[in-house]
Amino acid sequence: MMQENTCMQLELDFSPPVPFESLLLSRNIHNVTVTTSKRLRRSWHGKWEKHNNALFLTVPIGIADAPHLVKNALIDWVLLLSKTPKDLRNSKLEKKKLEQLIFNYFKENGLAKPRASRFDPSLFITQGRIYDLRDVFNRVNKEYFNSEIISYVRWGQNRYRSYQMNQHDAYGNRFSIITIASVYNKRFVPDFAIDGIMYHEMLHIAVPPMKRQFRNIIHGAEFKRREQLYKYYSEWTSWEKTAHHRFF
Repeated sequence: MMQENTCMQLELDFSPPVPFESLLLSRNIHNVTVTTSKRLRRSWHGKWEKHNNALFLTVPIGIADAPHLVKNALIDWVLLLSKTPKDLRNSKLEKKKLEQLIFNYFKENGLAKPRASRFDPSLFITQGRIYDLRDVFNRVNKEYFNSEIISYVRWGQNRYRSYQMNQHDAYGNRFSIITIASVYNKRFVPDFAIDGIMYHEMLHIAVPPMKRQFRNIIHGAEFKRREQLYKYYSEWTSWEKTAHHRFF
């Protein structure tokens, strides 16, 4: 419903484009500065300087001809950056609707043409010396997450660093990548160890970081509680401290 109404309003808005400065003035907003960037094509950036309550919005040059609805949505979006953590939690739905409206305009006006991601999942190496990470992922997903976790997996080049990260495609859609350290790609790695590290990284998706006083809490209390639900948690953590370094 929201998208249908958005499209209708965009199509019916034939009035000349109004500069951001005029919209800010008409709304009596004096702490927002809007600039354009030639480098931006299908995205926008926002920044809040807490010490002087100044907000900065950077938009693509192509947005200059956007209707009032889209420009006001961008202004409303950057205003959300100065919300307190509590208020921001209550504004998540509003933020999502604003972003969808803006992305719809980008798509309809050729500002959001798909571009190849620097990550090509078809090139990800999943087969190791012993374990295929896709099999490990599917096994852990079924046993602990009801097969609800969605992510790409790959072996990493870094010897000891395993991590999970999120990326966005050209339309702002988020996807996950789990990278497993090459130290686990050895013949002496037991099942409970490879499953343990996979479970840990998948848990980052099931229990995402929490915002607390403008800090990301990655391994919070809930994460640690659920991590210990892994049935070989003790064996895995013990192996991490001993055999892990002895073998490699």
